[in-house]
Amino acid sequence: MLYDYKKYQLNSLRLGFITSDRLYNKKSIFFNCASQSKETNRINRYNELYETGSYNLILLPFNLNNEEPGDDYDIYQYYENVLGVRYPVCEKIAQDHIFFKDFSAPTENFTNYVFDKKLKFVMRTTDIEEAINV
Repeated sequence: MLYDYKKYQLNSLRLGFITSDRLYNKKSIFFNCASQSKETNRINRYNELYETGSYNLILLPFNLNNEEPGDDYDIYQYYENVLGVRYPVCEKIAQDHIFFKDFSAPTENFTNYVFDKKLKFVMRTTDIEEAINV
C-alpha cells in the first residue's frame, strides 16, 4: 500500500498538507506521540535523524491515554517550544483516522510507520533503530 496524501489528508501546522511530492525520494517515518509523554530522549533521537537530511519524519499527535490535551495550535507550540521538535507536526488525529485503519492503530507512543523512497509502506514498529535500518 502507498502513502496517498489525498486519502489521508495529514496536515502539518507549519507546512500544510504532507503531500507525496514532499516525501518522494527519501525514506519516510510517520510516528505517533502524545506531547505529555515526556520522553525527551526519544524526541531528541528523532531530531538527530531529521537533521541528517536522510529521512522524512512526520509526527502524528495522538490522544493515547489522554496525553494530548489542547487544540492543534497548543499541541504544536508545546512540541516546538518545550520539546524542541524540528520536524513536521500534524494536526491531532483520532484512533479511527483512515491512516490508522490502513496501517494499524498504535498501541503505544512512538509507533513508527515506515515508507520507502517511493512511498510504499514497509513496516510498523515501536523500535526507531529497526525503522531506520529496514
